[in-house]
This record gives sequence, structure tokens and C-alpha cells, in this order.
Amino acid sequence: MENISQIKSGFIEYLIDKYGEEESEKIESYTPEMSIFMYSRDFQKYLVDNGYADVSIFSQSIEDIKEQLTSSESQDVGAESPEGENTDVSIVPPNGEGDDNFIATALTDVINQDEDLFAALNTNENEVLDMDEITAFLDTVDAAMQEDPDSYDSVFDGIAKEIQNIKGIDNSEMSVEEVLKSIYDSDAAQKYLDLDGDGEISDDEKELFEKFVQGDKDELTSEDLQKALEEMENGTFKYDAKLPENKVEVEKSETEKVEDNQNTQKSTPMQSSGSSGGGRVNSGAWSNSGGNNATSRAQTTPSNPEDMNLEQLKEEQATRQDNVDSAKDDVDSTISEIDEVEAGEYADAKTAYEEALENDENISDELKEKISQNLEQIESKNSEIDSINSQIAETEVSLGQANDKLDADEKNLSALKSALSSYDGASSDDPNEQAKIDNAKQQLQSQIDTLENQTIPKDKEERDRLDKLLNGGGEEKGLKDQLAEKQDELKVLEEEKATLEASVLENCSEETKLALENFKQVEQKLSDLRASLPDKQSALVEAQEQLTEINELIRTKEAEKVEAEESHFESDLPAELVSALDAKLGKGFCAKLEQVAKNINCDPKDLLGMMQSESGIDPTAYNSNGGATGLIQFMPRTAESLGTTTDQLRNMSGVEQLDYVEQFFVNWTGGSGQRLTGGDLYTLCFLPAFINQETLCSSSDGDTAVYYNANSGLDANGDGRITKTELSERVSGKYQEVLDSYGISG
Repeated sequence: MENISQIKSGFIEYLIDKYGEEESEKIESYTPEMSIFMYSRDFQKYLVDNGYADVSIFSQSIEDIKEQLTSSESQDVGAESPEGENTDVSIVPPNGEGDDNFIATALTDVINQDEDLFAALNTNENEVLDMDEITAFLDTVDAAMQEDPDSYDSVFDGIAKEIQNIKGIDNSEMSVEEVLKSIYDSDAAQKYLDLDGDGEISDDEKELFEKFVQGDKDELTSEDLQKALEEMENGTFKYDAKLPENKVEVEKSETEKVEDNQNTQKSTPMQSSGSSGGGRVNSGAWSNSGGNNATSRAQTTPSNPEDMNLEQLKEEQATRQDNVDSAKDDVDSTISEIDEVEAGEYADAKTAYEEALENDENISDELKEKISQNLEQIESKNSEIDSINSQIAETEVSLGQANDKLDADEKNLSALKSALSSYDGASSDDPNEQAKIDNAKQQLQSQIDTLENQTIPKDKEERDRLDKLLNGGGEEKGLKDQLAEKQDELKVLEEEKATLEASVLENCSEETKLALENFKQVEQKLSDLRASLPDKQSALVEAQEQLTEINELIRTKEAEKVEAEESHFESDLPAELVSALDAKLGKGFCAKLEQVAKNINCDPKDLLGMMQSESGIDPTAYNSNGGATGLIQFMPRTAESLGTTTDQLRNMSGVEQLDYVEQFFVNWTGGSGQRLTGGDLYTLCFLPAFINQETLCSSSDGDTAVYYNANSGLDANGDGRITKTELSERVSGKYQEVLDSYGISG
């Protein structure tokens, strides 16, 4: 059993390995609790990478900190001494070695810097916070994290930073070389900097990155690098670099191409993602999902999508999704750059020009007034145009997605009608059998009615709304027409501006002339940026259309595959259940579910029971408290470790999502082939680190009581323990629940 102490010990080893021997002496001098606070982001990543991403771990770290605080000899933080002087609280850490109370100091420093927070916590309305108020604050944080684990970042990062400052290890003091090393060693950097997709960041790739960060500055700074790393880690880094042609290996020998193609034909998403040591989820899997992989995928697939098989189409789908994301980033980046120039260089140059005009006695007040009004009108018109351009880009993407959803629902309707037609003429003299047939037909008809009368009409209504918003209809003008009108109005204002500037240049002073020339240069820069936007928006629209094309082909190929396999598909599941689930979730769902069960070595009935318990076998199921999504309620970070997102999962069919269900369990078992019981399946979604134990948690076990208390409803016999046997029984009961819901006898 890996308990809390072992997790903390492993975390310290992780830190030493990450930051090197030069930091090891400092890291080893901290208690585990101090390390968790001082390296809060690292601790969070360590838990996710090693399969311990459970909010109770963070709660346990709070308990440890509260123990430190309450072990203090003094109960008032920063309270005044009898002599009227402020005194620090001295706390003895759990290891028994004396140390300054930097945790308590950091807490009060953070709280004192925020007047609203101090007022909220200061329930006694004293000049200082007492220890009861601080521990109450920690209790509140604990409860908040139970509801939303992401609150860990916003609440604790400020405290961790203060601790770093107090201990003198603020990252801002790191040299350029130290920050570069931490960047090149990070997983986040691989996604952005490994341009040729070879798994390493070469010297050429490093040089490109460093030049990009330095920009127009005289030298590369530690602060700029740290900002770049932070943006990489939170996914907001804007980086569009390419290696020179002679630096990229763009061709392979014919033998290598054949081998690559064969490997692509054989591999599945699960095989290509790999798994980390000990069978735990590897968050680095699929990390290179950008344009670099697009190149390697294209080298192993036919150029015409119509000629691709289903697996190649899914690889092409990933490439085209990359293209959509990249095009969207390009549009957003240009809009952001326009905003920056407008608020910075343009505003400064305009102010300087207006001040020069105001002080120029050679220019009449009437001309000055006209120029001022003209500039204000041009700014307003450009702002309107920028807004419309932004709306057009968003609407184009949304329209593509709406068409995609309508197509998927119409294909699903066709499959349901086909399934219903298979019951034509079916009857039985056995009343029970006839009841099953009638129930199955009723279920299918209900889903058909829902699609025909609710879902598809709403799909069409949304599609038509977006199309009208974009292109107009009747007397209502669309965004594109509005844009054309605003551009015509801007053209008139620009012509008026040119006339006014000519009048200024006839009589103005040298100072005004220089200010005007500088202003016109900045205006041109802004104009060039705006002129580049339509092409980038067109590229985004084209990328979305190409993605929609592939999505439609995938649905068609999947339907063809199911029809080809249906004739020899023999299920261990009742035929009535297969018909019902395939009608609800798409043709071939049960066939694929049984194949997944075979691949991970479990009973398909247990897998269905597990899904029923987690989501009601609904691929669109979503829990707003934490973001759990899909058939087995993938958490956001779990989805990322599998090379996807919860948003993408929620838009997948049940058949598509099964690939990620299989990948999740394969990553945990490491492909060992061990037989998984229903209890094993549940454990891997509940407490995966305890997969080899019968008793998973207990109310009397200090290390696991927090798990028990949060999930006591799973203790079926009320003996104070949650066991795998109980979870197996729960999964079996959930499978029976599925059968009952369709009126099928077990």
C-alpha cells in the first residue's frame, strides 16, 4: 500500500530528480509538508502523473499544515507583546527540528495584503487574526477543494509564492541558464518546441525559441523566459516557428515509408499512447499533438480522404483538428496584436500628434476640430469592424460545428429506423417474449420521435440561426453585409482624413510634421494587421470545413464497418439489449464494447455495469462539479493524458468514446492481460493506486479515512470498510439495472 507518507517521500525524490543535485541539499532540508507548499504546482503535477489525482490528497496536506499551526506555543499570529511590540509565532515542525514559522508568516502576509480577505476572516474584529480564524480559513479552503479541485491553484499559489520569498528561493532570482534548463526539461515545452517531432529539443529548435522570446530586446531575460514557461504550462503560449527546410528531414526511404505505413495500419490509439511505469497514466502521452505530427501522419496515409481506411481517417481527423486549432489561434493572435498596437503605439502616436496640433499656431482651430472629429470617427469605425470580424470568425466555426451535429443526428436517425424495421413482422406466442419485442420497438420509436420532433429540429434551427447571423436573410442584414457597409463608411472617412492631412502639411510647423509622419507610420502598421485578418479568417473557415468533411466520412465508414461485421457478430449480451443499446448509442456500439472488454480482459456485462454506475451509459453525461465527462466520467486531466479533452469527448459518439475507455484501462494495467473483475474496473476509476488490495479504505485507517468518509455510500454492509467485493456487487447490480430499464430478464 502506498500511503500518504510514501507519496510525500516519492514527491521529494521527484523534486530532486527534476531540479538536479545542486538543489538536492536544499530540498532534503525541508519537511514533506514544506515541500508540498513550496512546490505546489510540482506537487499537483506529480499527483496527476502518478495516478494520485484525488482531492483528498490535497485535503490531507491542509491537515498537516493545520497541525503545524495549532502546535504553536502562542495562539495569536502577529499579536502584540506586553511591551507593545509585534512578535512572531514560533512553530516546531513535525520532524522536531526548530525552524522559523514561515508557513504562518506566509499565511498572514497573503491575508494582510488583501483587505477584503482580511475583513472576511477577521470574525472577532480584532487588529490581528488569531489562530482559530486562520484554521477556519483552511477549513474553508478544504471544503472549496472538495467541490472544485481547481480552486487549489487560485488559493494556494499566492501562499506558496510568499513562502518562496521568505525562504529566499524566489524563481525571479534564477539566471537565464537556470530557467532555460527548467524549460527544456519540462513536458510542456515538448509540445511547443519539438518542431520536427523527434522527441527531443535540438540546438536549432532552442535557438529559434530563444530568439523568439528575446524579440527586439537587447538580451534574453529570466523574467521573459519564466513568463514563456508559465504560458506553456497553462496552454496560452503563442508560438508559430518553423525550422529551415534544410534542417527538417522531410523524406524517408521507400523502405521506411512502407514500414511506417504497416505500423500505422496495425497500431491503435491505445498502443501509440504508451503508459508510464507501474501501469499508471502517463500525462506525456500524445503530448506532441500539434502541426509536427500532422506532417508524420500525412506521410503514411493516402492524400485523398475517400481512399483512406477508418484508422487513417481518424489520424487525418486529428490533423485537421490541429489545423482548426492553429487557424483559430492565428486569428485570435492577430486580433490580440491589433488591440495591443491600438492601445499602445497608436494611442501614444495619436496623442503626440494631437498635442503638436494643439500647440501649432499655424493651424486654425476649425481645422484642428475637424481633424479631432475625423480621428475619433475612424477609431470608432475600426472598433466596430474589429468586433464584426471577431464575430464572423466565431460564427463560421460554430456554423461548421452545427452542420456537423446535424449530420451526425440525421445518420443516427437513419440507423434507428433501420433497427426498428428489423422488427417488422416479429411476433411470439410467448407473452413474455412478445412483451420484450414490444418494449424494444417502443424504445426505438421513442428515440426516433425524440430525434425527429426535438433534436433534429433544434439542430436545424441552430444551423439556420447561425447562417442567418452570418449571411442575413430577408430584410435582415448578416454580419458579412454589416462588415461591407462599415468598410465603405471607413473608406469615406479615410479619404476625408487624407484631405485634412494635406491641409495640415501646407502650413504646419516642423514639430507637427514629424508627429504626423510618425502617426501615419503607426497607422500603417495597424492597417496592415487589419488587412491580414480576412485571409486568416478564411483559412479558419476552410480548416473547419475540411474537418467537417472528415467527420462525415468517419461516420459513413463506421456505419459500413458495422454493417459488414453484423452478420457474424455473436454477442454474450442478450440480443434485445444489443438492439436497444445500438439504437440508443449508434450501430455497432455493443460489438465494439465487447471487443474492448476482450482487449482489457473483462466481462462486457461488468463494463456495462460500470458505465451505468458512472454515467447511465451516456457519452454526453457531464458533471459541472469537477468536469467529469462521458461514459466512465473522464476527469479533465485524465482526458488530457489520453490525448483529448472533455469537450471533445462530449462531442463524440458512444462508439468513438469507447476507444478512450479502452485506452484508460490499458494504461493502468500496462497491457498485462490480467483479468479485471467488476470491482477492479470500479477501483481503477475510484482509487487506482489500491488496485491490488481487497480493502480500499476504512473509517478507522488514518491514511484512507478521508476516502471512506467521502464515499461511505459504497460501504454496502456498513462495516466501516469499502472493499472490492462490495464494488463488484455494485457493478453487477448496475448491470441488472440496465436490463430492468429495457424490460429484459437477467
